[in-house]
Amino acid sequence: MKHTLLRRAVATLCAGLMASTPALACTDVRLMAKDGSAFSSRTMDFGMDLESALLIVPRGNEVVSPAPKGNGLTWKGKYGYVGMNAFNLSMMADGMNEKGLGFGALYLPGETKYQDVPADGSAKALSNALFGDWVLSNFETVEEVKAALNGVTVWGESMPQFGSFIPLHFTIHDATGKSIVIEYVGGAAKVYDNTVGVLTNSPTYDWHIQNLRNYVYLSPLNAGPEKIGNVTYTGTGQGSGLYGLPGDPTPPSRFIMAVASSHLAIQPANSAEALTQAQHIMNRVDIPRGMVRDYSKTTKGPVAGDYTLWTVFRDHANLVYYWKTYDHPNLRAIDLTKIDFSKGQSIRQWAITTSQPAAEMIDSKDLKPAKLQ
Repeated sequence: MKHTLLRRAVATLCAGLMASTPALACTDVRLMAKDGSAFSSRTMDFGMDLESALLIVPRGNEVVSPAPKGNGLTWKGKYGYVGMNAFNLSMMADGMNEKGLGFGALYLPGETKYQDVPADGSAKALSNALFGDWVLSNFETVEEVKAALNGVTVWGESMPQFGSFIPLHFTIHDATGKSIVIEYVGGAAKVYDNTVGVLTNSPTYDWHIQNLRNYVYLSPLNAGPEKIGNVTYTGTGQGSGLYGLPGDPTPPSRFIMAVASSHLAIQPANSAEALTQAQHIMNRVDIPRGMVRDYSKTTKGPVAGDYTLWTVFRDHANLVYYWKTYDHPNLRAIDLTKIDFSKGQSIRQWAITTSQPAAEMIDSKDLKPAKLQ
């Protein structure tokens, strides 16, 4: 993967970002089953079709990141991985590797400022667009990622088509259930243990954690009857303990909804139950097309905003990567234990929008070499 191709690829992605509403809305949730299995899921919400495909990247894949001047960090992947790209690019917006390490990139506008690359620091320069590939190809655990962060300088390329860098923060889960959030704010890396297992968008993760204090009253137990004077009043139905739970699509509300749904629901027994529960949780933050709209200064009217393009489910214990798309909501999946990740294999892909029977497991033999920009 040469940096000149990467520059053109990022430019294409940025052009797509400019064409859509800026309020990118994604939600990521981690679950822990009673048997210790880790499971996570996320939505990709965007204002236009990202033309995503499932990519399969082998071990030993060589990556050359761009730097502000010339080439930056170079590495050969230690692990094979799968995940979702955008606009036919060789970079990951989401994924999981053969060791069960999962990654997701979510939008963080208005907050993100990446690191500055010193004049003599190009060898450590890592483009923010390649952060996911760096994580998935090199590490097995969250602790390994933490330890390696000081060895890279994560910077944001400014593209004419975008007018700036792509503001992203990152969530990483491993097979033990450990989870972190990495944000670049004020030119420095901020690393948080993801104690609630949830991430959405702006503001920053620490703000969302503080905002949870406004919702400590939420309970799965229905409120009891109250007597006022000589009259006893009972609730009008089920769910009175959750009265006031936000339901709008804003990032703070989705954060609260996801935390409440994942922590108040009955804990799944295993990965199979976690998959079922994760689908129900993701349905609560799913955005139908047209429900969110932006205002166009050009047309002086509303234009289509974000909707849930695709949703993925990462089974970290059994190494199965599931997904569904807006127009094809039946689950598809690929078993990482059956993929040939050996060095020398080409990067392969699968079109995620093809209509297939529910829960069909894609055979790795059907994967096609990716013709990436």
